[in-house]
Amino acid sequence: MRATMGTTYRSLIGNLNRINYRLEDLRVQAASGKKLQRPSDDPSAIRPTLFARSDI
Repeated sequence: MRATMGTTYRSLIGNLNRINYRLEDLRVQAASGKKLQRPSDDPSAIRPTLFARSDI
């Protein structure tokens, strides 16, 4: 199957958007010094933290 310019362009834009989103996450992590900014970043890693807070 032949890839059209439109398909190639959409794929390129999608890849650039994903890279830009990841880069922004890394910038926020570097600026704050925290790996997790919100629970959805890594639900399995945030779980012990949430349980520790409820015990306090």
